[in-house]
Amino acid sequence: MTMPTITRYPASAEQRRALAQMRITHSRAEEITRAFWLDGDVGTGALVRAITAVAARRDMLRAKLVVTGDTAVQEVHDQCAGVEIVPLPGGRAAFPAAAQAAAADPLTDRDTWFQATVFPADHGHGLLLRLHHSLVDGYSVGLVEEDLWAALDGTLRATDPPAFATRVTAREGGPAGEAWWREALRGCTPATVEPDVLRPGDALTVGSVPLDIPQDTAARVRALAAELRTTPLTVLLTAHLMTVAAFSGQDDVIAATPYLNRDAPGTRDLVGPLVNLLPIRATPTGPRLRDNVPAVAVGLRAALAHADVPYDRITAGSAHGGDGGYGPARTAIVLNPSPRPSVFDCGPLRVTLVELPSAGLRWDLVTTLQENNGALLYRADRYSAATARSVRDHFLAILADTHLDTPALPLPARPGAAVEGHLDRLRALLALEAFTDPAPVVRTGDTVLDRAAFLARVGAYQQVLRFLEERPRVALCLAAPAEQAAALLAVWRCAGTAVLLDPAHPAQRRETIARDAGVIAVLTEQPETA
Repeated sequence: MTMPTITRYPASAEQRRALAQMRITHSRAEEITRAFWLDGDVGTGALVRAITAVAARRDMLRAKLVVTGDTAVQEVHDQCAGVEIVPLPGGRAAFPAAAQAAAADPLTDRDTWFQATVFPADHGHGLLLRLHHSLVDGYSVGLVEEDLWAALDGTLRATDPPAFATRVTAREGGPAGEAWWREALRGCTPATVEPDVLRPGDALTVGSVPLDIPQDTAARVRALAAELRTTPLTVLLTAHLMTVAAFSGQDDVIAATPYLNRDAPGTRDLVGPLVNLLPIRATPTGPRLRDNVPAVAVGLRAALAHADVPYDRITAGSAHGGDGGYGPARTAIVLNPSPRPSVFDCGPLRVTLVELPSAGLRWDLVTTLQENNGALLYRADRYSAATARSVRDHFLAILADTHLDTPALPLPARPGAAVEGHLDRLRALLALEAFTDPAPVVRTGDTVLDRAAFLARVGAYQQVLRFLEERPRVALCLAAPAEQAAALLAVWRCAGTAVLLDPAHPAQRRETIARDAGVIAVLTEQPETA
């Protein structure tokens, strides 16, 4: 048996970009999983030979990244790692569960980061394909699948496509481009929908709600784009940014959108991670979509002019550049090309796409669209389905208002919205010294504090805060609402700024918020009263 040969190449700029967007080790969020059921006259051996022929043509299907510190090397094998064959006695009905079981282990535990598993049954075959985002992008997956169907019906081209590992590295933006991005992102802070799930589950559990754009709304989007001399993507991106602004309570927001990055000769047939991410920043000026599109269009055109700067260097100058690979963006909008139908013929075969649960999601929320339909994907450890539906409905309402003279859209029901009604009452507590009525001023559950008791709590927190700098920025992580109200009033009286943290949220989430807010202290315990 011939021993496989492994050739090593420096990681490309695109792979460095991918590494900046994801954590490689033992993570599922960057895997792409595709499953199909094949009915018709095809033998297991013929299917295995077709997959092997495609892997022989595409070097990134025989590769992995070896990461050491901040550097990475491509290891490309000269042979396909082998197609796994798993008999399926339960037939088609058993295929989804069998495919999920076969995809349980991370791809990064394998010799190469591509898995092909064939499930022969009495009537048909199941097929599972898994690929890694650091070696392929979504566009590349389509090329791999087209190769496979061509191999099965005998129309695969004889000439080999270009290899990714040995290609000349694409020109990267230089210092001028990096300087432009540093200025464009200066002072930006992450903006996202406030989490509302108090009992986090698996951090990689993905939720999804359908996002179907009605035909009349889609027509309005296209008409508005034509009127403003821009693209439908720009209109949709604007609506996404306006939605993030509404749910985050921020007027300066940022979201990411992918750039195909396949303008250079030979790249349209290249399987590899070419897609770049562009963070787009906006300051929505009102509730009308048409009022915000021009500014977003200007920002998008400027970003495209500097799209040759890899994402890792785009975010390097940001204060959030190393934050889990996101940079300052926490949400994204993705427009996918129209895929093949979910059921199609390939020679004598009838091929059916089988939907499997997503392996994971690194973004908080992703709006995905193709033609007039798509989905809103969300991290189920942070958001409930009700919140995702509220975000989706607000996005669609903004789009539907493109040509309508209607009053401002109401702010949607969102996590934390109920707190706003209490802030006026909390502000009134600043003048407590003017009141002599000893009646209770704070009542939460079994806790009842009159004026004197409440002021004692406030004074205790002020004693703690006096050891900090002037105008302190302090995080409050207190479970009892009465304690949080007292601590908040103490911070205000010290001319400080308070950042409210929920003790029920994961520690990593609280740490990220506190770091992003630049707090100098976190109050987590009740101080002793005099």
